[in-house]
Amino acid sequence: TFDAGVNTITNVGTNITGAGALTVSSGGANTLTLDSGNNTLTIAATDTALAATGLATIDAAVTLSIDSTTLNLGGDAAATIGTIGNDNLTIAPNGTGNLILDPTGAGAIQIGSPDVTSATIDAVALSFDGTQSSNMTVTGAGQSLTLSAAGGGAQQLILSSAGTGADAVRVDASAGGIDIDAA
Repeated sequence: TFDAGVNTITNVGTNITGAGALTVSSGGANTLTLDSGNNTLTIAATDTALAATGLATIDAAVTLSIDSTTLNLGGDAAATIGTIGNDNLTIAPNGTGNLILDPTGAGAIQIGSPDVTSATIDAVALSFDGTQSSNMTVTGAGQSLTLSAAGGGAQQLILSSAGTGADAVRVDASAGGIDIDAA
């Protein structure tokens, strides 16, 4: 038994238990090492909070596994996941799992910012569905937007509208002409 002021720390076999709050600290620039000996360090309680206000780095093996099904970041503030250098950041579900970006409530998804040089989306099939008026716009002067069905064969490029107005399909060239070429 070690006397820790008003609290008592008791070593029973291989367990250390505290009758009150238990603090383990290393003073100054000294390193505090918790070593389980069998590569498992367990903090066993259903309501345990691990507070590390001065923690700046977690140095782990090449792969760090977290087996929780929900990971909450930010402490009720904006959060950023990034890399330290000019490295890629990959989010990769295992096997046939889906990557789902779904803000809770009425949040929006923003990919990129004005300084991002390009965004590439490659997949076997793409589907973009919106329930409100939407657009795909290239705003740079002298730049083009290409929609194409390439690769030869029996491809089709289909522009369709279920609108009921007299202008359900509009093709506007506000400052130039229109070319329609066919083989």
